[in-house]
Amino acid sequence: MKKTIKLSLFLIVLLISSTLVPTITAENIKTQNKSFRLFTFNTSTEIELLNTSKLDSPLLPNTTIELPIKIRFKFETPSLFPTFLINTKIGKWIMFRNTKYNMTAEIKLQYEETPNWYTLKLDQNKIIIENISTSYQEATTKLTLTIKNNTKALETGKIKIQANFTPESKWGLTPSGDKIEKIITVAYQDNIQPTIENQTIQITPTKTTYIPIKITNKGNGKTTIKTEIKNIPINWTITFNETDVTLDTNEEKEIHLNVTSTKNFNNETITINFTPILTENNTYKGETKTLEITFQNDGSLNKETLQIDTTLLIIILTAVIITILIITLVIFFIKKR
Repeated sequence: MKKTIKLSLFLIVLLISSTLVPTITAENIKTQNKSFRLFTFNTSTEIELLNTSKLDSPLLPNTTIELPIKIRFKFETPSLFPTFLINTKIGKWIMFRNTKYNMTAEIKLQYEETPNWYTLKLDQNKIIIENISTSYQEATTKLTLTIKNNTKALETGKIKIQANFTPESKWGLTPSGDKIEKIITVAYQDNIQPTIENQTIQITPTKTTYIPIKITNKGNGKTTIKTEIKNIPINWTITFNETDVTLDTNEEKEIHLNVTSTKNFNNETITINFTPILTENNTYKGETKTLEITFQNDGSLNKETLQIDTTLLIIILTAVIITILIITLVIFFIKKR
């Protein structure tokens, strides 16, 4: 009986004290020693970005990623506060000055300004945590990250998201907050386009032919293109005037393939590989593009040979006829004598 009376007196004093003692604003209850309330309930807010492994590798332009966000919230009871009063009318009055408060906490989310090459979008800017207590209660939302098209390779940025709990001025809860930061990097997106007017070309044997090839860089970074010629026929000479070609984004350049063949051939095919490498960091290599070129003998050397042979034959025939005529004349004069 005495314990019950003591407890009742304690609750009455507690209620009167919490009613009479003035409250202060949220800014002043961050530290308990500055509070004028009888009881101050420290709070804790946590924010966690999930599935961050998606951001560990560089992201390609024109990519959209959705990442879950988890919010946690709890409060701590003061050392002299009877925990059994939590979620009772008396406890709600002491904590919120409202005996009917539904024990929820509103967490506001916001992100810092982003560079112009990516965008962030939160599904919710305000998160309601239900049934708040001395143990963490959770709620989730979603963050959508979009890397814009044509973003320069190796651009870096930092995602910063802040979660804040700001109590009403009459509440006995302290403000709390948390922040997450995650660095993102843009991947190298190669896109080179080697083109040639004709992939079947007639050439004159033994004479050097100069073949123009255009290369365009449509990727998202300054690119060095390594050229490699494969399947060169025996005793042929085939080279580029430039073996490494460096192009800025959207730049086009013409290089020349120098081809000198042997005297006798019909059709020969070579393969040319073009490998793009990010000039800024040569560990980033793109997809190798391939061109096949077939060389056909234009037959001009055979025509020259035939022309020479015909002329020689005429000369020989003429010499034979003259010789015969001379011999005939000699015989004729001998017989007359």
